[in-house]
Amino acid sequence: MKRAKMSILTLSAVLLISISHATVFSQARGTTSRLRQTSFRSLGLELSLIGMQKTKAFRFDKFKALKSDDEKTRLDYFSSELQRDPTLTGYIVVFGKRGGPASEAKKRAQNAKNYLQTKLPGRDLFTIDYCTRAAVEYELWIVPKGKKLPSFCQKPR
Repeated sequence: MKRAKMSILTLSAVLLISISHATVFSQARGTTSRLRQTSFRSLGLELSLIGMQKTKAFRFDKFKALKSDDEKTRLDYFSSELQRDPTLTGYIVVFGKRGGPASEAKKRAQNAKNYLQTKLPGRDLFTIDYCTRAAVEYELWIVPKGKKLPSFCQKPR
């Protein structure tokens, strides 16, 4: 019996280490990690990476302007992660195109927020839409209660 318990713990530790290495590797390549968006089940133990990240705010996803269906899929993953823990707050950061109309980022951020509010009624969701980049870009952030979001730009438009 002792050996079986040790095997389960060893397997869980190996799985956890593998997940964290894959997450670091994917973040280093600049891609979004689907690992954060998935719960892992191993021998009845559920491991969720969101539980490991509650100590500070982290970027859940980053993407350029997408077709509506693709954007909604990303927002669905985001909402499912926020549903797991009611103490987490979601931030939708939309960077407008440098030199483009200021209203574009504001409109995109509001549309994303409206969509998420249908999935997360009564939850606090915040938008930031006053920064610019070379192209329109989204960042979805998860912030634990009592933690601060990093700053995104020096000066508003």
